[in-house]
Amino acid sequence: INMDLFQISHDEMVIKNFGIKALKSVSCALEKFSEAFRYFPFDVQVLYYSPHNIGAANLLYEEPTNYASSMVGIPYDDLDKWCGPYTPEIYCKYFGLLCEKWAEGIQILQLAKKDITSEYKDNYDDLMSVAKACLYNYSSAVNQAFFVKDFRGKKHGRELDVLLDSEIFFAAEMLKLARQDSRLGFEATNHYAFTCNELLEKIINCEYLKSKNK
Repeated sequence: INMDLFQISHDEMVIKNFGIKALKSVSCALEKFSEAFRYFPFDVQVLYYSPHNIGAANLLYEEPTNYASSMVGIPYDDLDKWCGPYTPEIYCKYFGLLCEKWAEGIQILQLAKKDITSEYKDNYDDLMSVAKACLYNYSSAVNQAFFVKDFRGKKHGRELDVLLDSEIFFAAEMLKLARQDSRLGFEATNHYAFTCNELLEKIINCEYLKSKNK
């Protein structure tokens, strides 16, 4: 291990990867992402069993499956296990706050683009891609919890359609990102936690549920 890697400061890291001109703007975005993580409803059970690990690739089940969520990649619709020691309301609240702060970080990062010179463009694009992927996964976890908790098995008209359209958007956007970056969806112990085809299946899944909500 190169111990010099552990001696680099935050500012040095940002300058090395994004240039001195972008130091302030990129640092502000990274600080906002860090702030967002303070709202993560941390518990080992939430960490491993919640659908934030595969995000929009997880299907919305019209009827309860009664399947138990399994570690990292197969959450099914097991809301109680997703939440760990938290109530579904607390789970949704704090994942929602995380997403709000994360979205603010992305907005700051978008504004930072003007400070990125050509030599750092690839690093900037990479950071933006991963930041968006995180937002889509966390936001989808909130949607899925609301679907199981409040919507499944009932017709909710426009309100449910909004949720389903949101899931379609997250799946479609993640599909674009995953096609550009093969790291997205990859999890080392299980290989691919989700694939492009599973994201396509999710879009079809949501369109079907919309048709049933008429």
